[in-house]
Amino acid sequence: MKLAVYWARWRIWTLVSPERLVDEKGNLTLDMQTGIAENELGRLGDRTIGTRPPLRLRLETDPAKPRTVDADGTVNFTVSNVRVYSDQDEILDPVEREIAWIFMLYGDWQESEEPLALLEGDILTGIEFQWEPELRQNKGFEIIGTLSRMFCRYYAERTLENQEIAQLQAPLRPGWFAPLTASDYQKKALPLWLFTMKPRGGSTIETN
Repeated sequence: MKLAVYWARWRIWTLVSPERLVDEKGNLTLDMQTGIAENELGRLGDRTIGTRPPLRLRLETDPAKPRTVDADGTVNFTVSNVRVYSDQDEILDPVEREIAWIFMLYGDWQESEEPLALLEGDILTGIEFQWEPELRQNKGFEIIGTLSRMFCRYYAERTLENQEIAQLQAPLRPGWFAPLTASDYQKKALPLWLFTMKPRGGSTIETN
């Protein structure tokens, strides 16, 4: 038997073996810190994921349509192309673009408060959105979240309305996270660091 607990405030799932929580008096207690330390979700495929910041989404304007910035700062434009970047590298592979989109929507990194306007004189060539961690702590990569937490955000987005339960089921996404759990993932433009967390015994890491 395993005990699954959802820590709603942080949208974190933990899976623990109850026998590891019993004290010398036979009492069973669990707090979030202990739940994370004893978490066995890695056995079910959960991963802690790192990638290279920032992630950037660029909307390019159509040069054949109006895109001149008026004197008051307003501009009407038509989007002609959408590009996705990992730092300076454009992500072209469809699988990697889908992974990056998952990270942007449901990862832990913060989206820039305002989009960046790309200008050539008074011509708007594009608009760029950016996601990056609040604080960079590593060299070359930063943790963007866990698969279980990303799915919690997706589920909440589909089932909650104004913090109230609107429905119980979210649309199924078969194979959605498959590339993020596959051992044969081959990096093209989006590098991944995949950690499998183990209870009280450290972690293992796969780098792609």
